[in-house]
Order: sequence, then structure tokens, then C-alpha cells
Amino acid sequence: MKHRIVEITGVESIEHNMCIKSCLAYTGPFTELDKCLECDEPRRDPITKKTRQTFHTMLLGPQLQALWRHKESAEEMLYQRKVTAMIMELLEANSGILPTYDDYFYGSDYIDAVRDSRIQDADMVLMLLLDGA
Repeated sequence: MKHRIVEITGVESIEHNMCIKSCLAYTGPFTELDKCLECDEPRRDPITKKTRQTFHTMLLGPQLQALWRHKESAEEMLYQRKVTAMIMELLEANSGILPTYDDYFYGSDYIDAVRDSRIQDADMVLMLLLDGA
């Protein structure tokens, strides 16, 4: 089933080693470590030499690209373009004043980025909200 999902979506996970107690991931500067810097637990089982704990990452780029592969999700991806065009028309018709604030598209940071061409019609805008991180 996993292979079929990868085949359909083009999205596959990347497996990484991590500390058995979840202290750190053995990636980047920790790639070559044999034990955790935090708790001193060994990375591999001393008998089998197999990694004791792993986690999977699904890269964002392929997930976003997969959204364009199907008609329904591709149409939903055009929402930003449609709303932005409507907002620009409203701004022009109302001397630069918006009568309502319905979505993040109505925020001055977004509108300024569109006006300055930092965000264009073909761009995707990704929002990341962190609560308690």
C-alpha cells in the first residue's frame, strides 16, 4: 500500500535515525554520532547493530506539487489568485480602503508583498503557525 501511495502521489518519506528517548535526530551535525549527546543512549542496538529508533519526514515540496496533480485540489490552489485579484479591485474602487477583513489576504503585509511583486500570481503562499513551540 505504501508503494502504491508513493506511485499515485509522488510523495515518499525519508527515514532518519533518532535517539531512543527522542532527545535528538541523527541528522545534520549529528549524522555521525554513535550515542545521544543528551542522554548518552547508544544509537544502535549493541547486539544487532541496527538503529534503535527512527522517524519519517515527508518533504513539503513534493506534497505541494502533488496538490497540482488532481483537478479538485488544483482548483482549490487557485483560491489565493482569485481572492487577491478581488482585493486589488476593491482597493482600487475604494481609494485604497478595504470594507472588510475576511482572511489573511486582506492584511497589509500580504497586500504590500503583492504590490511589490514579491508575491505573484503563480506563487504559492505557505503559512506556518506555531502554538506553544
